[in-house]
Amino acid sequence: MKQRRQAKIKAIIESEIIETQDELAAALRARDFDVTQATVSRDIREMKLVKMATAEGRYRYATPESQGLNLAAHRLQGLLRDMVISLFPSENLILIKTLPGAAGVVAAAIDQAKLKDVMGTVAGHDTLLAVIKTKTAVAAVLTKLENMREMNDAEQKAE
Repeated sequence: MKQRRQAKIKAIIESEIIETQDELAAALRARDFDVTQATVSRDIREMKLVKMATAEGRYRYATPESQGLNLAAHRLQGLLRDMVISLFPSENLILIKTLPGAAGVVAAAIDQAKLKDVMGTVAGHDTLLAVIKTKTAVAAVLTKLENMREMNDAEQKAE
């Protein structure tokens, strides 16, 4: 029963924008699943569902696998917003200034996110370098990082 319910949850959140546990419980009940809020909460935790912002500024549940969602990238978004002060391109590098002591955490998040064209990072105390494959790819990576930062700022205002 649990596997069938969780498979249905996955199908529901991939086809509809579900913002709350109550909405998810109602959607399951509409499909003849007798669930409580506690059951839905456990399923969300077990399935490792996350809330992601939509282009319209709403939030929705999503699975890590759905639509190429990358949990490491989601984590990176928060770190970019909370810990990064500035980003500067130079040749095939991007110099990233962070809060004191945060460079290593941000560098690890960039590495884990496996961003296209980022070969790796080198971190100090409050500064890190992202090594980009080519000079021509720097602009795209810089834009990606800046967009991730801005997206989180919009998410924060919506809360």
